[in-house]
Amino acid sequence: MKYIDSLLPDVAKEPDGFWAGHHEACRSLVEETTSELKLRYEPKVRRAKETYRSKTAGMSSSEKAAVVASLSAAPVPSRWALHLPTPCPACGSPAFTSGRDKDGDYGDIWFFPRHFGCRVCDLVVLTVWELELAGIRAQSLRTEEEVDRDWEPAFDFM
Repeated sequence: MKYIDSLLPDVAKEPDGFWAGHHEACRSLVEETTSELKLRYEPKVRRAKETYRSKTAGMSSSEKAAVVASLSAAPVPSRWALHLPTPCPACGSPAFTSGRDKDGDYGDIWFFPRHFGCRVCDLVVLTVWELELAGIRAQSLRTEEEVDRDWEPAFDFM
């Protein structure tokens, strides 16, 4: 619904007209679903933060850095083969998001996250909705702009 509402101005439609009187009901359902998802996601993050505190309690900053480095060196096992480094939304430690890649329409490649796991605080996120709440979204894997070396500007002045 949020995506469709963002497109409606481009097609010169008002949300109330497009949704034919069901706009408020749809908005209410989206808000209710989002709050239910947050109610399930937020306790996971709180538990992960507590796990991180208990694992690193009483450690000096150098000991904590060594523990974090050793625990975060490898991704949490998942069925997805592609892994991208991602900071943990609970403890901030280096972790990995795994997922799939897909060719885009314009020659780019996209990464679609499907699993997040942090070995430091034991946070595991398995649903697309929770990944969205964690701020882990699809992203382009293109690291630099493709340059067409044969491109020349058109100097047609006629």
